[in-house]
Amino acid sequence: MTSTNRSFSITDDNGYIFYNKFYVPEEVLSIILSYVPPKELVFTCRRVCRYWCNVIDTQVWRVIFGRQKMSVSKVKDLPWFACYWLVLQNPFDRNLVKNGCGQEGLKHWKLVTNDGDSWKVEKAPKGCHDFPKDVENDKIKVHTSCFATTYNSCSKEQIIDLKKEGAVPQIMDRLQPKVTVSEWYCGRSDSRCIYEFKTAILDEYQNPIDDYSLKKNLDKPEGAIWQKVSHTFENYGEGVRYIWIYHYGQDLMFWKGHFGSKMTGSSIVLTLNNHVQNETNMIKN
Repeated sequence: MTSTNRSFSITDDNGYIFYNKFYVPEEVLSIILSYVPPKELVFTCRRVCRYWCNVIDTQVWRVIFGRQKMSVSKVKDLPWFACYWLVLQNPFDRNLVKNGCGQEGLKHWKLVTNDGDSWKVEKAPKGCHDFPKDVENDKIKVHTSCFATTYNSCSKEQIIDLKKEGAVPQIMDRLQPKVTVSEWYCGRSDSRCIYEFKTAILDEYQNPIDDYSLKKNLDKPEGAIWQKVSHTFENYGEGVRYIWIYHYGQDLMFWKGHFGSKMTGSSIVLTLNNHVQNETNMIKN
């Protein structure tokens, strides 16, 4: 539609005029701008004029969220900078744990105890059953390696800084995403061992808001079967800034070598409760 087909004021509508000639409806402009890379959208497009800034803050993010199957009803009131982080570094539906299978050795983990013959990464688990189909089909468990413990205490932990992962405080406090922490574990068919799993959601001072733990003795031969531990934190209120995951294992036979419990596929995943089906439904809201 050209300017001659519409009555408008340059003062009021100049943000929607291209080449001083063509008027572009707000809905169309929103879709066009939704394909601009996030950094350019924020640091360039928002500065073009106050009209573009308003369209980006009120409409463009909604279009992007709809395309990414995010819940529009939950994100529509977020400030623009929270929307920016959501798009730039989407913290949802991905594993926030680094090196959850030992594919990078012990990197990213803080060793709390490393006694006996120390932690070991087995490229293929030894002395236990093969991974069940549930493990093989687990999108998080994409490596065949695992951590193995020994005849004395082996424990390690990892703390996830949610802000660094794109889940800024406004996102955690307003959207209240589910926090699912899980891991696969087993013992060996020829020894007895112990396995312990702990996790907690923490405030800005890394004090626990809520926690969960599991401790099991794994007897031979049943302990050699892979099992999954999983816990979901929900409706936790405001203030969650970090997530802590910890595991411990030890061989109860006190044999030299690595006859203790094994762990792999450690994961922390944030998920939204509601999802839109397509961009059309999103625009109608």
